[in-house]
Amino acid sequence: GPVNNETDVDTKTDIVVNLTDAGVGVDKSTIDFIIEGETFGPNTVSPMVTGFSNSYVATYNPALDFPNSETITVTVDACDLDAPRNCGSLIYTFETEEQDTPPPTISNIAVVTQFISATIMW
Repeated sequence: GPVNNETDVDTKTDIVVNLTDAGVGVDKSTIDFIIEGETFGPNTVSPMVTGFSNSYVATYNPALDFPNSETITVTVDACDLDAPRNCGSLIYTFETEEQDTPPPTISNIAVVTQFISATIMW
């Protein structure tokens, strides 16, 4: 996740992509993500890759949260292990959630103290 054209995506999301090749497999060393937003990037990153050459899961956990209300474009680049190599790119976008509204304000607080406790009311 997130998937192409998804909206209201949590700003703390990781980018997770499945890469498969039914032939000789994917060359793990060629897997890169290019991540770009309206207010940052493009940033080329090397995701954490797990699995086997015929089916990898590539995950990128950004050091900083994505900005609110922003379209994020992810380009995934990879090549297979064949000779000659077959390389390809996948480009997709998603929209992050709007900024949360300020939390409610609690007012008119009354504290009733007792010998060993206090009751707070609002």
